[in-house]
Amino acid sequence: MEKLRLEESPQICEADTVRSVMLDVCIALLPAYIWGIYIFGMRALTVGVLSVAFCLLFEVLYQKILKRPVTVCDGSAAVTGFLLALSLPVSVSLWIVPLGAFVAIVVAKHLIGGLLKFAVNPALSARVFLFLAFSSQILRTTEPFSPLSPLAISLDSKALESAVPDGAVAEGLTTGVFEDGVLSRIFIGSVPGGIGQVSAVLLFAGLLYLAARRLVTWHIPVCFLSTVALLTVLFPEASGIGPSLLSALFGGGVVFSAVFFATEYSTSPLTGGSKALYGALCGVLTVIFRRTLSSSEGAFLAVFLLGLFARYLDLILIPRSYGSKRDWKQVFSHLLLK
Repeated sequence: MEKLRLEESPQICEADTVRSVMLDVCIALLPAYIWGIYIFGMRALTVGVLSVAFCLLFEVLYQKILKRPVTVCDGSAAVTGFLLALSLPVSVSLWIVPLGAFVAIVVAKHLIGGLLKFAVNPALSARVFLFLAFSSQILRTTEPFSPLSPLAISLDSKALESAVPDGAVAEGLTTGVFEDGVLSRIFIGSVPGGIGQVSAVLLFAGLLYLAARRLVTWHIPVCFLSTVALLTVLFPEASGIGPSLLSALFGGGVVFSAVFFATEYSTSPLTGGSKALYGALCGVLTVIFRRTLSSSEGAFLAVFLLGLFARYLDLILIPRSYGSKRDWKQVFSHLLLK
């Protein structure tokens, strides 16, 4: 006869587990990755395999050395490697990928918090680190269907003759915004860029899948992209509103950051209002960074920095009970203590 087991409330049965959530994220990323392999060749597959494999390896080694439970089967390390690979250009030297995996897993994930407790997104942290340390490698992207060796550790200059700055999506493709199929090339993803960043259609499809699985809400991606679009229209670059808007939205990993990096659980707010504000601030900072730094990395830097303060938005905008006043002294003291 089984004994009656009593437990404290709340007793909530939730089907989602860490493994199931990570599997859903992988499914959402997979179409963009397959497309990246198709247009950039087998070297994109090599970068992806290396990134995931080394993230899994560093996860196991770190936990074994410190005699902690090995949690590699929960899929979080694999997703980190997946995200890192898709944010990199296909022309990156292969020896850089394990270094990025080490920063993501050992430094950003385990040394700064742990699963669902880290202060910064591990994959994004590694991406920002690689940009700061090897900017020439990270900013060097190649044209689609360029023949690149899948196993060469570093590509020679001849193989990179078609290299163009990441983010130059609209400029230089054609003299007219609506001529020569430019819009279709941008939305489908037949343009230079990171392995998994170039296809806006497939990234939005991944967003719809995550929304259908109730893993993300509309607040952050919509407010992020809307703010970038609005500021670009109000303050266009010299190339004009059309090319500026296309380049601002679909270059430099803006859609990728809005869909996958900015919506990460541990580094994004919890309430609807704070999510909307967080997305809008990411958009503002993205435009500022891209204009002041003259770099396509504005989206990654914006999400990375604001992720450090995202949960503070919840403390400031948390709903209060009817008739009560917000105790700002308590809020700011809590922020200082944290």
